[in-house]
Amino acid sequence: MESYYINKEKFRNDDLIYADLHNTYYNMDPISDPPTIAPGQMKVFEVPYCTGSDYSGSTVEHCNHNVFLELTKENDWKGVRSCPGGMGTYCIVISEPASLNPEIMEIITNLQNYSIINQDALSEYEMEVQEEWWSSIGLSEWEEILGANFDGDTTTSDGALTKLFHASCEKAGEYPIFETGEVVYIDFEKLIPFALKIINKYCYHNQEKYDKQQGQLFLM
Repeated sequence: MESYYINKEKFRNDDLIYADLHNTYYNMDPISDPPTIAPGQMKVFEVPYCTGSDYSGSTVEHCNHNVFLELTKENDWKGVRSCPGGMGTYCIVISEPASLNPEIMEIITNLQNYSIINQDALSEYEMEVQEEWWSSIGLSEWEEILGANFDGDTTTSDGALTKLFHASCEKAGEYPIFETGEVVYIDFEKLIPFALKIINKYCYHNQEKYDKQQGQLFLM
């Protein structure tokens, strides 16, 4: 684990920020280069696979961070602190006494072998992130690119567009992925051929309804 020397009072008052970890001694080798601990400082360790920001880390680190803090609260673990920072930075540090807690160390040891604390919690968290992406960005981008490739009016309900998106993903075998910083990405262009096939099939079997809508995409 990465080790740091930080201000004791900030740790006790739960007033740490991420920059505090880098303003004193950083990851020094206590054997070859023993640091002189300044008065009022203490040693802490950064919990691995629980650090990230808007531009680093992933859903795994962010979910681990949340789960670790939930476990801390549930088990009343002492010496554990969340350490936020700019650009959405999140991090967890523990004190030296906390590093002797067998429950805490079991989780940290397991993280060295498998970087996910709770797979179910991760699945739920990624679903939430994807739903937020879809409602804020994904849906409008999908409607725009669909309209550029469909010879007709794509005016329809959000539910119909969402249904078409998921059906196209399944047919294409392409699904949204999570990139660094929890950015959700999918190549919509790969879905278009499958989406058009679904639309054409729908129009063929529902020609009368399609004609009445004057060429509108009317998937329900």
